[in-house]
Amino acid sequence: DHIFLIKKGEAWSKAVISHGHAQATWKATGGVGTHTIENTAYVFQGFELLDGDTRIDLFASNIASMSVINPDKTTATLIVGDDIDPYLWFNVQKASGDYKYTIVTKTGKVYEATLAWTAPTAATVSFQAPAGANAVFTSAEGGNPAQVDFSKVTADKLLDWTSTKDGYYAIELKIAGVDLSASNVKKAFRVYGDDTAIEPEIKGDLDAQYVTTDWELGTATMYYVLADNSLYKAVINFVNKTPKTE
Repeated sequence: DHIFLIKKGEAWSKAVISHGHAQATWKATGGVGTHTIENTAYVFQGFELLDGDTRIDLFASNIASMSVINPDKTTATLIVGDDIDPYLWFNVQKASGDYKYTIVTKTGKVYEATLAWTAPTAATVSFQAPAGANAVFTSAEGGNPAQVDFSKVTADKLLDWTSTKDGYYAIELKIAGVDLSASNVKKAFRVYGDDTAIEPEIKGDLDAQYVTTDWELGTATMYYVLADNSLYKAVINFVNKTPKTE
């Protein structure tokens, strides 16, 4: 608010002019990536802040303060740390809902911008191939994720990739509602239960999620970024990578 004192004759009056908060919008940049904070890997999606068609750079030299009201009504103060990256990087593991940001520029302009976030869609995982190896797979049930256990079958029942590397075996899983061909998946990330993450290569036209002996044991959450920028996730618990011996 701006307060003006006005004198007319011997009388003074006060005028208050309120500029209010300008409305800004968030626009997805199409960028998605992983970043490790205090030894924990997260998947982030990039957003740019727009005043009409003009981007507001989220640089330390441009932003005086930034805060957010989360969907659960808790608040957080955000730190704009440098002048390298002008975007907001939003943790995709956050719950769905409206995240209401207040951004104050160094020139004193105050913006409000709401990010209406939809968390990644949880997809159902099922067994796909090879025929005869379905015993390795247990569907998700009672809050437990889908499970893969190579010790349930002998190696000859698995996909044999040992020509590439000794002891290299795999199976194919189906991720319901997700076309996993390279033309549809822009990026994929695998976040392990120990909070490490990798970005596996997407190639070929086969609509399948491979689980291989290269995977770490334990729970892995797969995140898929599709061509239409939608996000899906699938949770798989890999309990044993050693095929049964006869």
